[in-house]
Amino acid sequence: GCGDPYRPGTVYFSKNFNPDSVPDRYNLELAPPSEPLTGGCLLNGESFAFSDVHCWALRPSFGGENQYTAREVPTGVGAISHFAICTDGKAIYFVGKDGIYATSGGPATPLTTKENIYSLFPHEGVPGVTWRWLGQTILAPDYIYPEKFRLAYANGYLYFDYPDFSGGSYRLVY
Repeated sequence: GCGDPYRPGTVYFSKNFNPDSVPDRYNLELAPPSEPLTGGCLLNGESFAFSDVHCWALRPSFGGENQYTAREVPTGVGAISHFAICTDGKAIYFVGKDGIYATSGGPATPLTTKENIYSLFPHEGVPGVTWRWLGQTILAPDYIYPEKFRLAYANGYLYFDYPDFSGGSYRLVY
């Protein structure tokens, strides 16, 4: 788990088969306090933890001093919030600072490219802009409220729910 306000860059884990028991040494500092962890998920037996800048894979280290060994995953971008991370069992999907990405434990692939909804997301200090497609107006996500972003995968579709700049909400389906 992550989200400790006193140790924001630290991930915690419990004893096997006893989730109510968390000894003091069952934690691993992945990032400095200035880079809080935003969330995580499981993929192919590995735990993944994200900050808004980085991603780490955590593997059990059997018999070692630490319960897990962390390695930084070269995604190139982190996840913007806790509920903006999901998986379909083959890849991890997450909302980054400038779009939606997928990774299978290596470099992240952007799903929001210049050929599709790229302009909805902020890039290089320029906020996202309204986008028109098939006669519909799609408002850009409001990155002031990343805690309200929701990313989910179900029945072969990726769903992104977010607050827009007008105070309403949108759902994008990929």
